[in-house]
Amino acid sequence: MVAAIALAVAAGCAGRTSSLVLASLAGYLILIHTLVLAAGLLGHLTTLGLVILLAPVVIVALGLARRPGGGASDEGQAPGLIGWLGSLVAIGALAIWAWPHLWRATRLWVWDDYTYHMVYPALWLRDHAIATPVPAQSFTMQAWYPLSASVVAAWFMAPLAGGRGETLAWVTLTGVLYAGLAAAAAAVLLARAGCRAGVWVVPALLLATSPRIAIMASSFSDADLAVAATLAGALAFAVTPQDDAGPRLSADAGYAGLLSGLALGIKVSAAPLALVVLGLVAWRGRAVQRACSGVLTVAAACMFTAGYWYLRNLLATGNPLYPAAFLGRPGTTFPETTLREYAHVYGLRRTLADALMVYADWPRSHAALAVVGLLGLAIWLLARRCSATRSQRQLGAATLVSSALILLLLPLAPYSAGNAMTFRSGFVHWDSMRYVALVPILGWTALGFLVDRLLPRSAILPGERGMTPAWRWLTRSGRWSTPYCRALALLVIALGGGAFVATHHAAKATATAQAIAHDPLFGATTTALDRLPPGTRVAIFGDQWIYPAFGDHGQLRPLRLDADGRLATTSIGNAMEPGDLTVDASAFRANLAAAGIGAVVIVHLPHPGRSPAWPAQDAALRTFPDAHLLHRDFAAAVWRLGP
Repeated sequence: MVAAIALAVAAGCAGRTSSLVLASLAGYLILIHTLVLAAGLLGHLTTLGLVILLAPVVIVALGLARRPGGGASDEGQAPGLIGWLGSLVAIGALAIWAWPHLWRATRLWVWDDYTYHMVYPALWLRDHAIATPVPAQSFTMQAWYPLSASVVAAWFMAPLAGGRGETLAWVTLTGVLYAGLAAAAAAVLLARAGCRAGVWVVPALLLATSPRIAIMASSFSDADLAVAATLAGALAFAVTPQDDAGPRLSADAGYAGLLSGLALGIKVSAAPLALVVLGLVAWRGRAVQRACSGVLTVAAACMFTAGYWYLRNLLATGNPLYPAAFLGRPGTTFPETTLREYAHVYGLRRTLADALMVYADWPRSHAALAVVGLLGLAIWLLARRCSATRSQRQLGAATLVSSALILLLLPLAPYSAGNAMTFRSGFVHWDSMRYVALVPILGWTALGFLVDRLLPRSAILPGERGMTPAWRWLTRSGRWSTPYCRALALLVIALGGGAFVATHHAAKATATAQAIAHDPLFGATTTALDRLPPGTRVAIFGDQWIYPAFGDHGQLRPLRLDADGRLATTSIGNAMEPGDLTVDASAFRANLAAAGIGAVVIVHLPHPGRSPAWPAQDAALRTFPDAHLLHRDFAAAVWRLGP
């Protein structure tokens, strides 16, 4: 965080608090992603490897901070008493929201976490390297997804390479990081549109009180919240501030491009929004040369943070978007997952009703306020089309165009209706609203803009009458508002957070280990796997809940087999599991022996639209004389092979 704050000061982002916080959080996110990815690609993904890469970055950043890029104000007007109170309320709400992530145990409960979000960081940290997945480690097609969110999560795991509880204890900080980034982005968007300080309390309160935001922040990598937050940050940097100096455009374009690239490094669906960011930077440039320079900066920065995943896929498969089909290249079209297909099967009226029930559940009151904000902003811009400032028009473009693009493309997006099993069951998956998470965040920001425009100035910015001399001295004096003082205050807060992590680590690690072991769905299965001897090769048939098969200390070796028990040698394609057994039990056992498998896990989780029959490999295992059942429940069975 020291380097991120120093770079924010050097980039001229310390003129006001909101821009400093946004640049520091964005810089921290970009730095840890870059460091983990670089260390992994170099084959030194260890604590020492990360420290060696980090040290020169800190030295250079501190050197650059000695020559700050200026302190131009881009945060709107001075706060006043009510503005200060509004900011304090917003900070308090966000702190209360963040407290469970800091204090309570890390819990694992999201399907995607077990199948791939957590799997590849565990593999990278075990092997100390990030590399193209080999067939035996490509457990599902998601092995070929861009995994930047998992790279960020690995940062919080790498220094704590002990037991599972220790390693996962502080992964919850990713949710806090992304929520803070989203709130800071809303504050900067409002500031650059000329809003009065303190009005950012509107989007901050709505974000902090949305149960869906809390759920999104509770998964391992928080991928969907990460996409929304990084794109919101990119849009904020792309909007013109009140004092748009040339050097500031270069810095803002760099941050906007790096954040857009991070979003693309998490999900390819961020591409249309990255183009919106590119367009805003070009619009901001005015002169052709300046616009071209900004666009090139965004494009280069975007390629820097996102490029590895797509280049990896291109070199390995010939398709940068693999496992998705692209321009005739091999891949899947994700059948029975889109709202368009859902409408074709179940009718348009039912699709609209089902989708609205799910996609408006932020809850519905929060969704309604987001809609009011977006529609109100559109009406205000039409009414003030001649008098609106350039920054206000760009705020409208950032929020309205981005929201419209997301909603218009949604029916074509894979998994917008859920997975194939929920599709066949006739309902839209309850968690699908996460794909449009940026829309409510932008809607709440637009609502804050409307509040600022519609309320009289005195409601937010009173005069000095009624203020005590001490308050006037604190708020008007410049001694506490220099870029260095703001940066120092932010650094003290970050160091305080670090001290809390250090003192609370043992308790949180213990609570995390206990929470995983006592999880009602998979805790007993995880415990049974932890008892296996170190070095045991583990095969999983059925649902690919791979992460527990690494063992408590990473001592086990999960491997992908084909349906008949042979070590996988071909690409996973679009498969989500090995498939049905096609050989007899004796041949199956011989194949397992040849692959050196010492334990087999059969997973058949309850899910709407699926057969109650377990994978055929389970019945075959029952016939093996040397197969010993270690655990069985309603969702999984663990077998040990051998004497």
